[in-house]
Amino acid sequence: MTQAQKIACYLRELSALYLSLATELERYGQLSHDLVKMRMLLQIGEQLRTAHLHLATCRYQEAQRVIERVRLELANFDSKVSVG
Repeated sequence: MTQAQKIACYLRELSALYLSLATELERYGQLSHDLVKMRMLLQIGEQLRTAHLHLATCRYQEAQRVIERVRLELANFDSKVSVG
């Protein structure tokens, strides 16, 4: 896989995660105005920005780690919300 193909693949993953984050923000925003939980979602967005910065500096492994962490956090967000 060429460097350009790697970057394109990571960007597609990031785009999908941004879409998931936006969906969660919309859905959760309609249910509650709990600022702590909204802040949790916005921090996930900051992590996605960090992944973009890693890609821009060709640090692919770091970007992949951030992407995996964000994917898990978004997948587990509902359980965090119901517990917290």
